[in-house]
Amino acid sequence: MPNSPLFLDGLEQYSPTVDEPDDFDRFWRDTLAEATARPVLVDVRPEPTDLRLLDSWDVTFAGFGGDPVRAWYTRPTGPGSRFGELTAAASRGHASEAQLSHSGS
Repeated sequence: MPNSPLFLDGLEQYSPTVDEPDDFDRFWRDTLAEATARPVLVDVRPEPTDLRLLDSWDVTFAGFGGDPVRAWYTRPTGPGSRFGELTAAASRGHASEAQLSHSGS
């Protein structure tokens, strides 16, 4: 993939040449079957802060192989904010990735 970000029209047209391993389809078929066979794990708990303009939640959900994925979800307090949300996913106990969304929801 190119180093520059692609916008939606570029992503829709992007078609890289990829050599798939021989067991690629079987891997994903088995992985998806395993994922749908286990109960859905989603745990969302309000996370109190001293920030009155933000609401935060501690979120856990099942990832690959059922391993828990933990994140903090923070958004401006109240509906209809013109600001986006911030989600930080924890990896090995450290916030490793943050994504800023401008959806305003």
